[in-house]
Amino acid sequence: MDEQQSNRSHSRSSTDGTSSAMSHNPRIFSHVSVSTKESLCTKEPQDYASWDKQSHPATIMLCSPKSSQASLVSKEHQMFMEEAYNSAICFKMLQDIATSDPLQLKYITKKLKKMAQRTSNLVMETIHDYFKDNPEISSRHRLRLFQVLQAVIGALDVLEEIWQRNFMQLALEHMTKSTELDDIYQDAASNVLLALCRHSWPAVAKHLETELLTGVFPHRSLLYVMGILSSQEELLKKEDRESWKDLLSQMARKSVPFLNTDVWSKELLWSLTKSSRTQQEHTPEKAFLFTYYGLILQAEEDSSSIRTHLRNLLETSHQWPKQREGIALTVGLVAVRHLDDAWAILEQFGRSTPIKWSLQNLSLKSLEDLRWKWAGSTILLSYGQMAAKAKSHILPWVDNILSRMIFYFRFSSWDETLKQSFLTAIMMLVGAISRSEGAHSYEFSQTSELLECLTTLMEKEPQDTLLTSIRQQAIHIVASLCALRPPMDVDRKSRLLSVCFRSIFALPLLDALEKHSCLFLEPPNIQGLYSQTMEAVDHMLQCFMMQNPTINELYFLLSHLYVWLASEKAHERQRAVHRCMILFKFLNCKCCLETKENFRRMGQLVAMLGILCQDSDRTIQCLSLEAMCHLYQLLMQQKAEVPEMERETPQDLPPPDAAGAALWSSGDQRGTLLIPQDMASKNDSIFFMSSNQATKEIMSHLAMTELTDLIWTAIDGLGSTSSSWVQAAADLLSLAIQEHGDNLATVGKMGQAIHHHLCAIQMPQAKESALHVITLLARNHIPELVAAFLDFSTPLDRPLQPPQPSQDETLKQSFLTAIMMLVGAISRSEGAHSYEFSQTSELLECLTTLMEKEPQDTLLTSIRQQAIHIVASLCALRPPMDVDRKSRLLSVCFRSIFALPLLDALEKHSCLFLEPPNIQGLYSQTMEAVDHMLQCFMMQNPTVNELYFLLSHLYVWLASEKAHERQRAVHRCMILFKFLNCKCCLETKENFRRMGQLVAMLGILCQDSDRTIQCLSLEAMCHLYQLLMQQKAEVPEMERETPQELPPPDAAGAALWSSGDQRGTLLIPQDMASKNDSIFFMSSNQATKEIMSHLAMTELTDLIWTAIDGLGSTSSSWVQAAADLLSLAIQEHGDNLATVGKMGQAIHHHLCAIQMPQAKESALHVITLLARNHIPELVAAFLDFSTPLDSHSFRLWRALGAEEPASHLVLTVLMAWMQKRPLPSSASDSSPCPVEKPHLRSLAAMNTIHELQFAREFKKAVRDTFPQLFLALLAQMHYIMELNQPTEPEQEQKAQESAMPSPQSTSLEALKSLLSTTGHWHDFAHLELQSAWEHFTSIHTYPQAVGLLARAMVQNHCKEIKAIVSYLLPSLQSQQERERKTAILVLIEFLYSPALLEVLSKQAALTVLAQSLQDTCSEIRVASLQGLGNILFHTEKGTLLRGQLPAFLNGFFQNNEAVVVGIMGLVSDILHRLGTEGAGAQSLSIAINARYFFDDERDNIRAAAMALFGDLVATMTDRELCGLRSQVCQSMLPLLLYLKDQCPAVVTQAKFAFYRCAVLLRWQPRHTLFCTLAWETGLSARHFLWTCLMTHSEKEFSIHLSQAINYLHSHHRHIKTWAALFIGYTTCYQPQAVTQMVNDMDTKLLFSTFKDLKKDPEPAIREFATRQLEFLREVSARSKK
Repeated sequence: MDEQQSNRSHSRSSTDGTSSAMSHNPRIFSHVSVSTKESLCTKEPQDYASWDKQSHPATIMLCSPKSSQASLVSKEHQMFMEEAYNSAICFKMLQDIATSDPLQLKYITKKLKKMAQRTSNLVMETIHDYFKDNPEISSRHRLRLFQVLQAVIGALDVLEEIWQRNFMQLALEHMTKSTELDDIYQDAASNVLLALCRHSWPAVAKHLETELLTGVFPHRSLLYVMGILSSQEELLKKEDRESWKDLLSQMARKSVPFLNTDVWSKELLWSLTKSSRTQQEHTPEKAFLFTYYGLILQAEEDSSSIRTHLRNLLETSHQWPKQREGIALTVGLVAVRHLDDAWAILEQFGRSTPIKWSLQNLSLKSLEDLRWKWAGSTILLSYGQMAAKAKSHILPWVDNILSRMIFYFRFSSWDETLKQSFLTAIMMLVGAISRSEGAHSYEFSQTSELLECLTTLMEKEPQDTLLTSIRQQAIHIVASLCALRPPMDVDRKSRLLSVCFRSIFALPLLDALEKHSCLFLEPPNIQGLYSQTMEAVDHMLQCFMMQNPTINELYFLLSHLYVWLASEKAHERQRAVHRCMILFKFLNCKCCLETKENFRRMGQLVAMLGILCQDSDRTIQCLSLEAMCHLYQLLMQQKAEVPEMERETPQDLPPPDAAGAALWSSGDQRGTLLIPQDMASKNDSIFFMSSNQATKEIMSHLAMTELTDLIWTAIDGLGSTSSSWVQAAADLLSLAIQEHGDNLATVGKMGQAIHHHLCAIQMPQAKESALHVITLLARNHIPELVAAFLDFSTPLDRPLQPPQPSQDETLKQSFLTAIMMLVGAISRSEGAHSYEFSQTSELLECLTTLMEKEPQDTLLTSIRQQAIHIVASLCALRPPMDVDRKSRLLSVCFRSIFALPLLDALEKHSCLFLEPPNIQGLYSQTMEAVDHMLQCFMMQNPTVNELYFLLSHLYVWLASEKAHERQRAVHRCMILFKFLNCKCCLETKENFRRMGQLVAMLGILCQDSDRTIQCLSLEAMCHLYQLLMQQKAEVPEMERETPQELPPPDAAGAALWSSGDQRGTLLIPQDMASKNDSIFFMSSNQATKEIMSHLAMTELTDLIWTAIDGLGSTSSSWVQAAADLLSLAIQEHGDNLATVGKMGQAIHHHLCAIQMPQAKESALHVITLLARNHIPELVAAFLDFSTPLDSHSFRLWRALGAEEPASHLVLTVLMAWMQKRPLPSSASDSSPCPVEKPHLRSLAAMNTIHELQFAREFKKAVRDTFPQLFLALLAQMHYIMELNQPTEPEQEQKAQESAMPSPQSTSLEALKSLLSTTGHWHDFAHLELQSAWEHFTSIHTYPQAVGLLARAMVQNHCKEIKAIVSYLLPSLQSQQERERKTAILVLIEFLYSPALLEVLSKQAALTVLAQSLQDTCSEIRVASLQGLGNILFHTEKGTLLRGQLPAFLNGFFQNNEAVVVGIMGLVSDILHRLGTEGAGAQSLSIAINARYFFDDERDNIRAAAMALFGDLVATMTDRELCGLRSQVCQSMLPLLLYLKDQCPAVVTQAKFAFYRCAVLLRWQPRHTLFCTLAWETGLSARHFLWTCLMTHSEKEFSIHLSQAINYLHSHHRHIKTWAALFIGYTTCYQPQAVTQMVNDMDTKLLFSTFKDLKKDPEPAIREFATRQLEFLREVSARSKK
C-alpha cells in the first residue's frame, strides 16, 4: 500500500507539473483532457526527458499510461498531442531561461536549436507567442530570449516567410527600446535582425535603406546592424554581399545632401567622437560610421565641402587607437575620388600648430594635449589608407606619400604606437603598389629613404626582448620592396642585412625571451612571434635571390651570415646555419639559380659548414650537414649545367603563411634536430652520409682554387678563441690535406700560417691535429716547407745559447731574486748616487725581455711585479735611462699587464692547480708595482715633460676597445695625479704640454659605458684640476716637497696611492669631503666645464682636436662620448676659435665612419653650434668637398643651417661665393686645385645651393631669398657658358668618366629645383612642356630661354614679380655684363605684368630702359629698344595690331608650308605683344582657323597651329571664355590623340596646348596632370588622361566620341591606335551610351581596328585589344537583344 501510494503521489506531482507548464500556454492545451495528457507522457522523446531529469527535477516528470485510454486515441490525434507536448517543453525551457546560469543557458540554447531543426515552425511559433503573451517579463529575461532566438534562426537553413516578417517586426520594435541594460539589450534585438539577413536579405536591406535616408540621423542600433553587416562577411551569401556593397554606395550618394544639414552633420561628428565603453575597442556602429562618412564624402562633388568635413574630422581627438584607424579609413575612402583634396587637407593638418608641437617632442601631459600626441600616427595611417583605396591612381603619388610618411616617422615621438602605425601604413602602401599595373617599370625615388627608416627601426629594437611583430613587419616590407625599382644599392643592402641579422640572431635564447614576458597580464605568444620572425628572414633572403638569382647575390647574402656562423654563442650559430639551410633548400627545390657563373668562395662556405658539422651542439651539427647536402645538390646542378627550361623562372613570392612557409622555414629547435625523413625519397645518397663522408664527397667536386680557399679558411679557424672551433678546424684541415694535399700551391705560406696560430692553441688534441697537417704536407712539399720554416728558425723556440739555459720559472725567479739583492745592496751603499753603472742598460733590456715573454693570458707568478720593482729601484742610479729604452720598457710593461684578461678569467686559469696561487693578491701587488714605478719616474724627474712622456704611453690604453684595459690605464692615471697632487713635487714653471689632449681623453672616459671607469676618470680629472690650479697659483718652492726616494710599497704604505681592480661600482672616495674644493662634488659635465674654463685658447683648441680625432674611433661608445664632449666644448668656448674651417673638414672626414645615429647627430650639432659665429669660414671650408655633394656632406650643410637665422646667412654667403665669377686665363687648364682654378668655388657654391633647396632646414630661407636666387642662378648659367667649357660631346664623355653631372646641367637643375621647391611649379611646367630648357644650353639661345621663363611667370601671375623687380634695378647697374643682360631680358617681359606698375611707375620704367640704351653691350641696347616699344607705353598700338590680324588669318591657306608656319608664328607674336588686352572679338576666328589645321598632313603646320591655339588660350580671360569654351572643349580630344604623333614637335605643342586648355578649364588635380603629360607613358598615363577628360567634360561626351570615331579613319597608325584606345576605355565605362551613338558601320570599323591592334608590337596594347574585342562582342550581343 505504501508503495502504491508513493507511485500515485509521484504520478500526481508529475502531472501537476506538466499542467502548470501547459497552463501558461492555454491556447495550445485548452481542449486537451487530463487523461489524454497522461497518455501523452509515454510518447515524450528521450532527449527532452533526460534534460528534465538532470537539470530541473521540479519540472516535467513522466508517468505510465493507462493502456485502456491510450487505445482510444487516434493516430492523427496522437501526433497532434505529441506536437502540443513538445510545444510545452519548448515553452517551459523559454520560461526557465530567466533563472538559468550561463551553463544551463547554453544547454537550453543547444536543445532548442536541435528541436528547431526537426520542427522549426513549432519552435518559432512558441517563441513568438511567448513574447506576445508575456509582455511583463523582465528586460534581462527578454535579452536572453533574443540571444536564444538569434541562435535558433542562425541554425535553420530555411525560415518561412511569416516568421521572417514577425521576427523582423519584433526585432525592430526592441532595437530602439530603452531599458536598464542600455546598449546590450538593443544589440541583442539587433542581432536577431542580423540573423534574419540570411533568410530575408531584400526585406532587411530595404528597411535599412528606408531608415537611413529619412533625413534624421539614424538610431545607434541601426548603425550597429550595418556595422556588423560590413565587418562580418559570413553573414551574407556572396551575391547578397555584392548587392550590400552596391546598396551602401547608393545610400552614401543619396546621403550627400544631409552633409549640408547642420543638425545631421553635428550628430554624425558627435557619434564619431563620443567615448565608447572601452576606448581600446571600436563598437560596430562607430566603425561603420567612419566607413559611411568616407563613402558620403567620396560621393560629394563640392571640393570645399569635402575639405571642411575632413578638416573637422582631423581636429577631433587622436588619443585612442581605433579612433585613429577610423579617421584614416575615412580619409582613404575620400581619396578614391578626391585624392587631391585628401592630400591637401593632410598637408594643411600637418602644418597646424598642434602637429608641430607633437613633432617637436614637447611635453604632453594634460588631457587636451593627449588629443594630439599621436596625431602623427593618424596621418601615417591616413596616407596608408589613401594608397590602399586609391588603387590604380596611386603610382604618381607614391613618392610624395612616402616622403611624408618618412618625415612624420623621423620627426614624431618614437613609441610603439608610432612604429606600428608607420609599418601598417607602409604595408598598405606597398600592397597598393604591388597591385598596380606598371609598378615594376616605375622608378620610386623614396625607397632608399624608406629602407633607411626600416633599418633604423630594427636597429632601435631592444636586443633582449621580442614582444612585438615590429621586426617581422619591417622584414616583410623589405622583402616586398625587392620587386620595385630602382634596386637597392649594395651599401644600403649590406647595412640592412647586418642590422637585421644582429637584431634577430643576437636575441637571447627562446626560454629567456619567454621569461621576459611572464609578468605581462596578457603575455604575447613569444614562440609564435619568434617563429614568424625567422620565417620573415627566410622569406626576405628568398626574395633577394628571386629578384637576382645569381651566384654573386648568393655570395653577398652569405658573406653577411659568416660572422654569425662563427659566433661564440651556440644559439646564434644555430640561427645562422638554419637560415643557410633553408636558403639552400629553397634554391635547390626552385632550381632558379643561374649556374653559368662559378660559385664564389665555395671553399670558404664548405669549410664553414664542415667545421659546424663538428659543433658541440647537436642541432647545429644536423642543420649544417643538411645545409651541406643541399649545397652539394646546387653544385651538382652547376656541374651538370641544367637546361634553361628545367629551371624555374624567378617570380614574386607570396609572404610566408602557416602552410606556405612550412617548406622553407621553421622555428628554433628546442631539442635535437634530425635529418628530415622526406629526404629518404631523394635519389641522392649524400643525405645518408656522415658529416665526414659528405665533406669528402663535396670536396671531390671542388676545383683546386676552391680547395685552397677551403684550406685557408680552416687555417684561419685555428686562430679562433673557441676551443671546439679550433678542434673542428684542425680536423677539417687534416681531412682536406689528406685527400687533396698533393697538388697544393702556396704550401710554404700555409705552413707559416699554421706556425703563427700554433702558439695560441691550448688544446693538446687540436695542437696534435695541426702538427699532423704538417706531417701530411711533408709527403709532397718538403722543399717549400723547409724554405718557409727557416724564416722563423733563428733562434728556434728552444734553448740554444748559453745566456738562456732552459729559461724556465726557476731560472727567471733566481735571476730576479739575485738582481733584487744586488740593487738593495747598491741602494744601501754610500756614494751610489754618484757612481756610473755601465751595465744598467743591459739589465733593463733583460727585464724588458722578461716581461715581454710572460704569457699574456695568465698571471701565476710574481715575475712581472719583481721586474717592475727592480726598474723602479734603477731610477735612482746613474746614468739615467735613455728615452728610447725607457719608451720601450713602458710599452712592454703596459702591454704585459694591461692586456691581461679579466680577473675572473685569470682565476679560472688557476682553478685546476692543487695549490692555486692567490690571483687577486698577485694582481693587486702587480698594479701597485706599476703605480710605484711611475711615481719613482716622477720623483726622479718632477717636470711637466716627464709627466707628458709617461702619459703618452698610457693614451693608447685609455682609448682601448676593451673596458678592463681602459679601466686599468685610467686607474694608473688617477693614482699618479693623486700622488703628484698630494706630494706637490711637480715643477709648475713650465706650462703643461698637451693639457687639452689629456682633458679630452678623461672627459670622454667620464662618459664610458663602464661605471668604474666613469668614477676613476672623474676623480683623475679632479686631481688634474688641482694640479692645474697649483700651476696657476705658482706655489712657492718651499711649499713644494723635495723629491726623495720612495720606499717600495707595502701593505700600509701603498694604500694611499694604489688599489686593486674594481669588481663593482667605484664611487668618489669619501675622504674628498674634507677637501675645500667643490670640484670633487661636481658631475662629470660640470667638472669638464670647470677645468675648460681655466684652459688657454691653444689648450682648448687641442682639446677640441682630440675630441674630433675621437670621432674616428671604432668604439661606438667612444665616438658618442667624443661627440658629446665636442658639443660641450664648442657650446662653452666656440666663439673665438681659430681654424674652424679645418675643424669642420675633419668632422666631415670622420662623419662617414660614424655608425651610431645619436653620435652622428651630436657631431652634426657641433656644426650647428659653430655656425652661430663662424658661418663664413665653414662655408668656405665645406665648399672644398661639395662637388659632388655626398650624403654626409649634405647632412653637414643641413646642420649648418639648422637654426633659422643661420640658414639665411648660409645662403647669403653661398650666393656671394657663387657671384665671384672669375674667368680662367686658359681654357685648357686642367689643374684640380681650387687655388689655381678660382672659378671652381663658384661652381661648388652653385652645386651646394642646388642641393640645399631640398633640405628641410633651408626651405624657408630659399623661399625668402627666391628673388635673389632666381636672378643669381640665371646669371650663373650665363657665366658657365662663358667659361669656354668643352664642347658637348667632350663634356658628355668627361661627365661619364667622372660620374658627375656637368656644371651646365647642374646650373640648369638648380634653376629647375628652385622653381619646383618654392611653389612655382606652374612656371616650371610651362618650360618643361615646351621643351624650352634646352635653350639654356647655348649662349646664343640664352635670351630666348630667359624670355620664355619670365613670360611664363607673367602668364601664371607669379606673386614674386614685384620682389624680383626690386632686385632687377640694382642688377641693371652691375659691373658685370651678364647680370645687366639677365636683368634687362627679365624686365622687358615683366612689362606685360600689371604687378610691375605697383613697384615701378611707367615713367620710371621708361627712364630705366632709356639708360640701358647707353650700355656698352649691343644685346642690352637691342633689348632696351624692344622694351621701349611695349604696348604699355603706346596704347594705340593695340588697335593697329588687331587690325592686321584678318589679313594674317587669310594667309593661313597659302600653299607654301614655310610661309604658313611663319604667319602663324607672327599671329602668336601679335597675341603676345597685345598682352592683357588680347585679340578681342577676333579670338574666335583665330581659334577656328587654328583648330582647322590640327589635322593637316604637314608636321610643321600641325605644330604651329597647336602652338598658336595654346598662345590664344593663354591670353583668354573669364569674360572671353564664354564664347570660346566650345572651341576649347572640342580641341581637347584632338590634342589628346596627337600626343602620340610621330613628329616630336607636334607632340610637344600638343602637350603644352592641352595643359593650357586644362588650366583654363580649371581641371584638377593640375599638378598630377602636368606630371603625366611631361613624363608618364604607357597605358596608365593614357587611362589617367582619359579619366580627366571624361570627368571634366561630361557634357561634351557625344562630341568626343564622334571625334574619336572619325580619327579611326586617320592615315597615322599611332593616332588611329590612340583613338581606338580612347573608344575602348569609353566603351568599358559607358557601354550603353556608346551603343546608342554607334551605328553598324562604326561597329564594323571598331572590330576591324581592334583586330589590327592585336598585332601591335606593344604587348600591353595587344592584350587591351583582345579584351576589347571580347567586350565589344558582348555589348553588341546585348544591344541586339
